[in-house]
Amino acid sequence: MTTDWKSGWRGLVLLLLVVFPFIFLGLGSVSLLDPDEGMYGSIALEMVRSGDWVTPHFNGIRYIEKPPLYFWLTAATIFLFGQSEWVIRLWSAVPALGAAILTWRMGALLHGSLAGTLSAVVLVSNVGMFRYARVAATDCLLVFSITLAVYGFVKATLSQRMTVEG
Repeated sequence: MTTDWKSGWRGLVLLLLVVFPFIFLGLGSVSLLDPDEGMYGSIALEMVRSGDWVTPHFNGIRYIEKPPLYFWLTAATIFLFGQSEWVIRLWSAVPALGAAILTWRMGALLHGSLAGTLSAVVLVSNVGMFRYARVAATDCLLVFSITLAVYGFVKATLSQRMTVEG
């Protein structure tokens, strides 16, 4: 299903207006709360300080329980902007925004711009997304990765259907 260009952009602007307060407003205004937030921040900080960007370490001990992508991204952000709460939490919030935009695009591709916008607003405004996008955790990066894979599947399926039908 094709979407009108103007209504598509209106949907994206509406989505961004909803996303920013839910995900980004006050991202660094509260100290690190969860024990995992401090640990994840320490792992990224240890990467920057030691120069070892290959293997994550926590208090000098290899930490291989989680995939390192989150730690690499957080360490790069610490390297660029310094150590703070918003820097530690940024790579939970950005993938949440990415998942919302991908959800918006999938909904628009499959059912029109309004459906895409509403789908993304529902995703962002649910309590789980609100909670995990605002703390240092690997969950939103996983959600983004799965959403990206589903988006790729939808795009490939739609393009294959158009080739067969066309």
